[in-house]
Amino acid sequence: MKMSGGHGSHTEMGMSGEMLDRVMNNPQVQERLYRPRDIVCDYDCPYVGGYSVTGDKIYLDRHLPEEIMLERDGVKKLCRPIIFLAETLGHEPVEWSVMDALGWAYGQAHAGPATGSERRKVLMYLGPGWWIPYQKAIGKYVKADAHEKISKVPRDYDFRPMLYEHDTALIEHMKKCMKKGKK
Repeated sequence: MKMSGGHGSHTEMGMSGEMLDRVMNNPQVQERLYRPRDIVCDYDCPYVGGYSVTGDKIYLDRHLPEEIMLERDGVKKLCRPIIFLAETLGHEPVEWSVMDALGWAYGQAHAGPATGSERRKVLMYLGPGWWIPYQKAIGKYVKADAHEKISKVPRDYDFRPMLYEHDTALIEHMKKCMKKGKK
């Protein structure tokens, strides 16, 4: 299973807190991370989320609910995925900022700082033990290939995650959807 807000099994823990702090405190990363961004929830996004090529927009899949219910050991918590995926220090802005500022490959930025920062936010907002329930809940909304309801794609979508996964079929499908959207 692949997802943003953690493509991959999402059991990845990111990176050590010390290393995460070092990357996140890099002045070039900071400058990009705290730029104003629009959060757009009107499109179909593989892996739940993504970003524009320029990083000025964060995209979340239009089918991702505003709130999702998490459950752990009979305890339920309502959470807003946008906080962990799209807002400052969320998965998508961190991923884009690290790739752009430091030239990291998608896989490194995703598995390390992006997932680490997302996990840190989940634990800060929801408390210890809520990372895995969060992952499971988000996983239900993942579109991992061209056959899973992807029809409305933004024209400026950054394909680096799909290129990393060598998913040329998904990229071609998304490009066709982009052309249809131009009409």
